[in-house]
Amino acid sequence: MKEKPAISKDMEEEIKSLVQEADQISKVAIYNVSDVANNNLILDYVRDVKPDYQYEQKVWNPTWLKADFFTFGQGDGKQWYVVMETRHIGELMAIILFSGIAIYLTLFTIWATINAYHHKRFNIG
Repeated sequence: MKEKPAISKDMEEEIKSLVQEADQISKVAIYNVSDVANNNLILDYVRDVKPDYQYEQKVWNPTWLKADFFTFGQGDGKQWYVVMETRHIGELMAIILFSGIAIYLTLFTIWATINAYHHKRFNIG
């Protein structure tokens, strides 16, 4: 899209297919920011103007997943600015990681105690 002056129907279909393939993207909005003179004003411009192209899809997000939706934008500052809303499950991954470590340490301690007892090296003192 860097050198394209407008979004064609083929590009819209390609963007739509890319978003549908990625199950964590819930929204894509593309803005033409060539009229914005200052790069610092792009965020204000994007907030107030209707996008040139927008696609939204329903993303699977049950409450037990504890997923957050994170919005971020990126552009070259000359022609196009793309805003995406994606699902992040970092909180769930942290819970799984720490739970796994706790279970591993508990089972390792039990195994080490039983192993020491069977080899007659179980000496508390």
